[in-house]
Amino acid sequence: VNQDCGNKQTDIDSDVDDLSSLFLDALSVASDVSGSTEQNEQMKIVHNGTTRIYFVCDSKNVFGSCTGFVAIKSLADEFPGEELVIRLKNEYDISKFLSHCSAIRAALAERRMDGIEAIVLDWINGTTLEDWICLNHKKGSSSPLSTSNCFATIRESNLKMILQLARNISNALDEIHSAGVAHNNLNSQKIIIDAKDDSMMVKMIGLGSASHLTDKNEHSIERRKDIQHLGVILFHMFTGQCPFRRNCDSYLTPGVEKNDKALQSKNQLVYMLTSKVPLVVAKLVMGLMEAETSTHPYRSAKDVGRELDSIIVHLESIMSNSDEQTIFGRLQFPIGKLYGRDPHVSILRDACNKIGTCNASKIVIVSGCSGVGKSSLVKHAQQILKNGTTHFISGKFDQLKQMELLSAIDTAFT
Repeated sequence: VNQDCGNKQTDIDSDVDDLSSLFLDALSVASDVSGSTEQNEQMKIVHNGTTRIYFVCDSKNVFGSCTGFVAIKSLADEFPGEELVIRLKNEYDISKFLSHCSAIRAALAERRMDGIEAIVLDWINGTTLEDWICLNHKKGSSSPLSTSNCFATIRESNLKMILQLARNISNALDEIHSAGVAHNNLNSQKIIIDAKDDSMMVKMIGLGSASHLTDKNEHSIERRKDIQHLGVILFHMFTGQCPFRRNCDSYLTPGVEKNDKALQSKNQLVYMLTSKVPLVVAKLVMGLMEAETSTHPYRSAKDVGRELDSIIVHLESIMSNSDEQTIFGRLQFPIGKLYGRDPHVSILRDACNKIGTCNASKIVIVSGCSGVGKSSLVKHAQQILKNGTTHFISGKFDQLKQMELLSAIDTAFT
């Protein structure tokens, strides 16, 4: 028995040594960016900010990765603040807690090597949603847009693909919520998609701000915040644009409170959506971005997924009915329509209607500053009176013809 225990201990020590060696090799890449091509292919930095993420080939399967590759995430600062350390540990703990969720990558190990905190996560093949959106809406490429109806709508085939991806993201968020966790920092950089897979598999990353849901109520603040961020993501996916006046990231950064002034006006948002997608999709996205209100139409991410499923099923009829869709949110002024001049039109009409009656000789002079709409008023009155018995003539005093005697009257009779 003692010999067996000794063998087991030797195996454990060997695994720890292999793990430590692999981890330290990864850290050495940060200080040796000019290493060999072979080394860079097996081990490289894929993100460098407050945290540093290494792509590492786990050829000996030391960590038990499903893909043969791992992501080692460490703090870049040699003396990091306590908050960064807590966030890194929280990401590991939450990832472990959600190990049964298909939308979360596996957390494999937590280590402190040479005074540097780090966690090891399973590597995910794919690209960030942000990069996917940029590529899908890239200018100059094979355009996914149709310019019929005088505005650039997304073609039906491309719209269906985006809707399916949106449904997958909603279902992934619902899976996390159902497991009792809120993401709290959901944005297009925190979603990985496998665009090479027809099913468009989705993984959610960046769980440093995630928290356990203490309130099972579907209207809890954490759930509503995640759903609102989902609306922002869908807006970005459908339009290729950010719904905020300034930097999108400031709105989604942990610790930064919501600022309604950062949003573009509701009319602008509706216009941007309805110029790309059918009205039913625009209503869905706008409803999600208003999820912080108590009257928002979607109680959970599952409701959003169901609504997207319904839209996908009926997409063909929705697209055929949207051929004559009006672009909402944009002010449109019909040609010939006069606003706010009804009292003045009534005066002109009454004066003309009295022509021919006893003592009814009338002359009407319309005065006012340049550009206030005097000519438009007279022309509008002329259109109203042309079907009657009145013979309508008019003349205009031109500023450049002040030296011509009675120029307006002369113009009216010539």
